[in-house]
Amino acid sequence: MRDNNINNEAKENNKSMHSITDAEWKIMRILWRNNARGKMTFGEIQEALKSEVSWNVNTIRTLLLRLAENNVVGMEKRPGQNKNYEYYAIAKEEDCAIQETKSLLERVFGGSTSLLFSTLIKNGGISPEEQEEILKVIESMKTGGDKK
Repeated sequence: MRDNNINNEAKENNKSMHSITDAEWKIMRILWRNNARGKMTFGEIQEALKSEVSWNVNTIRTLLLRLAENNVVGMEKRPGQNKNYEYYAIAKEEDCAIQETKSLLERVFGGSTSLLFSTLIKNGGISPEEQEEILKVIESMKTGGDKK
């Protein structure tokens, strides 16, 4: 099946990140939420998903394998077990969010950040608090500060 080569390649090649599907995001959020705890078994992931979706075992397994093949999730054999694996997030949540944002910006808004913001503002999609935060980021960019 899989071995640590996937995991090592992923850590070195995290820049060519795969665009995560909606279904994969559900799994990734579970892994990120539990990241401090370490690796999760298939059963733990399946249990955590129960409150959100009613996927069968094969669907979850396919999604995990696809995430591993795309260097987003790592998987290792459990000690003393032949077929049981433990899964963990390799890709950082922030990196995936940035990738998804860039993809959305390109697909929907033709790469135009101003069109994205004007659409959000005109349709009431930004709260006053968020507007203030955006203004701070813009001001920081003008003064040469952090561009995040």
